[in-house]
Amino acid sequence: MASVYRTAETPVVEGPAGAKGEIDPSGALERDAPAVRYVDGRREDVSDRVAAEAVLHLSINGDKVVSLLCSPTRLEDLAAGFALTSGLIDSPGEIREVVRLDGTRVDLRLEDEERDVASLLAKKIFTTGCGIGMILEDVLYGPMSDPVGDGVRLRPDDVLLLMADLHRRSGTFKDTGGTHSAAAYDPAERDLIAFAEDLGRHNAVDKVIGAAIRRGVDLGRAVLVSSGRVSSEVLLKAARARCPILVTKSAPTDLAVEIAQAAGITLVAFTRSRKFSVYAHPERIQGF
Repeated sequence: MASVYRTAETPVVEGPAGAKGEIDPSGALERDAPAVRYVDGRREDVSDRVAAEAVLHLSINGDKVVSLLCSPTRLEDLAAGFALTSGLIDSPGEIREVVRLDGTRVDLRLEDEERDVASLLAKKIFTTGCGIGMILEDVLYGPMSDPVGDGVRLRPDDVLLLMADLHRRSGTFKDTGGTHSAAAYDPAERDLIAFAEDLGRHNAVDKVIGAAIRRGVDLGRAVLVSSGRVSSEVLLKAARARCPILVTKSAPTDLAVEIAQAAGITLVAFTRSRKFSVYAHPERIQGF
C-alpha cells in the first residue's frame, strides 16, 4: 500500500472520487510584480502575480554536478528525483541523505562515498528542459532492455478525473500562468502520493518522483500525471521511476511514443475535457 506524505502544515483535501492527499505548502512559488497594462487603448498601473524563479545548485558527495533553473520550493525532492531520472544514481537506496546546504544549494550524500561523479558527467546529454537539463547516455537505452511491469489498470473516467484533480490543485498556474504541474497517484488506494508545481515541466515531474522515493513510496503501481509536453526525456523519467502509466494534458513527441512502446509504459496525451488519446499500451485502460 502506497503511503501519503502529510505534515501538520499540509492540509488534507478531497481528490478524485473522494481521494485524500496533499497540497504543496509553497508560499514562495509566486510573487507580486508591478506592471503597466494596456487595455482597449487605456494604460493602467497594476500589480500582477508572477512565478518565482531560482537556481538549484546540486552537488553529490560535495562535488558540484549541475545548476537547474526552477521554482524555489521542494528543492530536496527535485535533487533526489533529478539524480534518479538523469542517471546519476540507479536506485533510491543509493541516497544516504539529502542535505540543504543553504537556500539554493543541495548536496546528495550517497552510501558510496567514493562515487566518481566526474566520469558520469563525461557522458551527459543536454536536454530541452528549462535550465541546464541533462541525462546520461545510458538512460536512453535502459528502458528498452528492462520494460515496466504490468498490473495497473484505469477506467477512462479515472484518467479524466486525475487530470481534473491536477488542474484543480494548480493554484500557482491559475495565478500566474507561468508554471507546470505534476502529480503521482495510487489508483488502488485512490490516494495522492505527491504534487508539485514548477517553472519547468521536467522539474515538476522530478519533484514528484523525488518526493515519492524520499518517502519510500514505490511508483511501480502509480499513475504519473503532467500538464506539460511529453518529450523523450520526460518519458524516460517515468521509466526510470518504473511508473507504468503517464498521463499528460499536452502532446507527446515521436521519440517519446517509441520509448513508451519499448519500455512498456502506457502513454496518454491530449487529456482534456471528455477526451484523450493513448499512444502506447492501451491495454491498461479498461473498456477502451
